[in-house]
Amino acid sequence: MQFANTLSCDLLIARGFKGELLKAEIKKKSKVPWALMTVAHSREQVEALVKASTHGEIFALTGGEHFTSDDMFKAADLPLQKAQIAAMKRGKSRGRLGLRGRQRQRPFWK
Repeated sequence: MQFANTLSCDLLIARGFKGELLKAEIKKKSKVPWALMTVAHSREQVEALVKASTHGEIFALTGGEHFTSDDMFKAADLPLQKAQIAAMKRGKSRGRLGLRGRQRQRPFWK
């Protein structure tokens, strides 16, 4: 896009028009910050792969690594693991509350 703008403006200048008025500098913004590309096989990279939504973001994070790499499988499994951990924590807190309620009750033989 930048090349097309520069070429068009230069053509206008060559033909005698004020093409410099139409020159624009296009800055490309990335959805995934390049700072997220840390060390391969790290927890940060796996979490960034979970959040990546386009092929370009995944390519940038993996460095062109194949889709069957360990990090890709970990990224696919991470949301399931988080859901299981949350369910276990909910069950654990319910269990604690139930135990407290049972301790307050008097045994039937007294």
